[in-house]
Amino acid sequence: MIISAWFFIYFIALIIFMVISLTICIRKVKGYSILKKEISKLGHVKEKSSRIFNSVYIVFGLSLLLLFYFLFNANFFNFITFLFFFIGGFFVFLAGVFPENFSLVHQIVSGISFVGFATGSVLFFNIILDSGKYLWMIIPSILIIISSAFFLYTCLFYEIRKVRKLELLNNFCFWEWMLVLSILLEIIGMFILLI
Repeated sequence: MIISAWFFIYFIALIIFMVISLTICIRKVKGYSILKKEISKLGHVKEKSSRIFNSVYIVFGLSLLLLFYFLFNANFFNFITFLFFFIGGFFVFLAGVFPENFSLVHQIVSGISFVGFATGSVLFFNIILDSGKYLWMIIPSILIIISSAFFLYTCLFYEIRKVRKLELLNNFCFWEWMLVLSILLEIIGMFILLI
């Protein structure tokens, strides 16, 4: 085991806590739907979910910095891959510090976070293929690459409010959620690498 048993317990508890917290946050925002609302809506200070959501993002972002540091020290990453994932984790932390009501700042830090994770995933995908080990980790990387492509496409070409519920390929909110869930899946996989 590359990491201590305490970090293992902490990270498992954090993942469970994050999933439960997101579920609670979604229930607290009246009329919330992953097809109609951005994730950031859960952290807006006017919402009942904001304290939970923003706190979870702050703690999760800081925890990711530790995880990526351990992966780098265990030689799962080269420095450039580590740097992009580290940027992604740090900007998750900042997204919790600057929630949606900080409009432009929040959009910038969230965007940088997504770019960090997407770029890190592409680089990590290449590391996995080159090594021939841990090929099961290709699946989350591919999901992130696909989600990122659709997320970027919907960001550039579609307004959120004009998309019908069933038009998933053109739905910004849906692809934002798919990207976040894919990133979470990849992070869980990375954690498994350290066990």
